[in-house]
Amino acid sequence: MSITSPARASASPADPSAPTPTRKRARAAAPRLAAFAIPTLMAAAAVLVPTGAQAAAPVAPTYTCQTTEGSLGSAPGQFDYPKGIAYDAPRDVLWVLDSNTGRLQSRDMATGAYTEATPPEGGWPTIAQALGVAVDPLTDDVIVADSERDAVIRYVPETGQWSDLTNGYAGFDHVPSVAVAADGTIYAATGYTGDVVSLAPGASSWTVVYDGPGTDVGAEMGTVGVAVSADGSVYVLDRPAAEVHVISTDGTVSDLELPYPIRDASGITVDLVGRVYVVDEKLQQPSDPELTGDSVNVYTPGVGWSSFGPRGTADCTFVGAWGVTTFGDTVAVTDASGHRIELWTVTPAAVVPVPTDPTPVPTEPTTPAPTDPVTTAPAPVEPAPAETTPAAAPAAVDATPVAAAPRDGALAFTGTDSAPIAGGAAALVGLGLVLTAVAAVRRRRTRGQQ
Repeated sequence: MSITSPARASASPADPSAPTPTRKRARAAAPRLAAFAIPTLMAAAAVLVPTGAQAAAPVAPTYTCQTTEGSLGSAPGQFDYPKGIAYDAPRDVLWVLDSNTGRLQSRDMATGAYTEATPPEGGWPTIAQALGVAVDPLTDDVIVADSERDAVIRYVPETGQWSDLTNGYAGFDHVPSVAVAADGTIYAATGYTGDVVSLAPGASSWTVVYDGPGTDVGAEMGTVGVAVSADGSVYVLDRPAAEVHVISTDGTVSDLELPYPIRDASGITVDLVGRVYVVDEKLQQPSDPELTGDSVNVYTPGVGWSSFGPRGTADCTFVGAWGVTTFGDTVAVTDASGHRIELWTVTPAAVVPVPTDPTPVPTEPTTPAPTDPVTTAPAPVEPAPAETTPAAAPAAVDATPVAAAPRDGALAFTGTDSAPIAGGAAALVGLGLVLTAVAAVRRRRTRGQQ
C-alpha cells in the first residue's frame, strides 16, 4: 500500500523527472535534518561519557582530637615524661611508659581507668630510661626498650614477671625503640650504632637486619625508631638522614624521604592500611625557620605527606610529642614534655571528582538553522481489534526511588546528582535518532519519485 499526499495527487508536471517544489524542499530538508541530528548526538555523548572532570584524586585523611588527658605526677593517669605507647588488642588497653621513672601503666579503653603494672622486683634493677614499648601478638607480653641500660625487657602482665632479652648483645647503644611482628619476631633500633636487629621466637641471639652507617657515641643518634607493617615490612626511622628506610620481606631496602628536618624523635608506626606515622617533638621550634611542620607527620600511600597536631600547651596541641600507636580509627600519641597523652580520630578522605579545568569558559548558545516545512500525509492506522478478555489491572508500583548500594571496591563520588543530566542526555539522543530517521525517509522517498 502506497502513501501519497493530496498535494502530489493534484500535481501533473509535464516532465516526471523534473523536480517539483515539494521535492526540492525534501532534498533541502534532508541534509539540514542530518546536520542537526549529528551535533545533537555528539552533545548527548559528551554528557554521557565520563570526562576529566570526573577523574578521582586521592586526598590526605583528616584528624580530629578526641581527648587530652594526664598531668605530671605518680597517681594513676598521671605521667612523668611518657614516651613509649602501644595498643594491646586482646586486653583492649593502651600501655604508656614513663621515660623518667620506667613506670608502666595500662589504660582501659572501655572505662578510661589506669592501672599501674607490677614494678620489677627480686633483684631486678630499676628501669633507668624507658623510651619504647610494644606488645607481642603471640604471647601478649609487653616488650620494653630501656635506653639507659641498653636492654630489651619482657613483662608478663598476668604474673608480674620481668625478664631480660638482651642476651649479651653488645650492639645496643642507647636503644630507643622496639616493635614486634605478627610472627612474634622482636625488632629493636640500636641507637647510636645505627642498626636494626631482630630476635626470632625461641632464638637466643640477635640478628642484624639493617646495617646502618654507624655513628660514634656523642654524635647524632642513628636509628631512633622501628616499626613493622601488617605485611611484615620493617620501617626504620633514620634521624641523621631524615629518611624512613623500608625493608621488605625479601630484604630489599627503599627510602621514604621526610618532608622536614627531624631533630628529636623515635616515634614511628604503620597502620593497617599502610599509613606511616612519624613523630618529632622539636619539629615546630619558632627559633628555627626550617621547622615548619606539625608534630605528627603522616605518609599516606598515593598521596604523600601531611601532618597534624600543632605545638602548644593547650588541649589537642603538643609540647613535645614522642611515641605513637594506632588501632581502629584512633591514633594515640604521647606528649612527653606535656606529661600527657592524646587520642585522635582519623577519617579517610572520600575520593572526590576533581575538575580538569577549574575555570570553565561559558559558551554561546547555538540555534539550529531553520528548515523548510515538509508536508507529509499521516499514515493510516488500522483500528485495533476489540479485546475479548479484560486486561488485568496493573500492579501498584512504589514510586519511592531506592538508591542502589555501591559494589565492593567501587569508588564513591560526591557532588551533584547525575539523574537529571542522564535524563537530558537520553532525551537528546532520542531527538537525534528521530531527526536522522526522518531525513533518511525523505531521501529514499525523493529518490523513488525521481
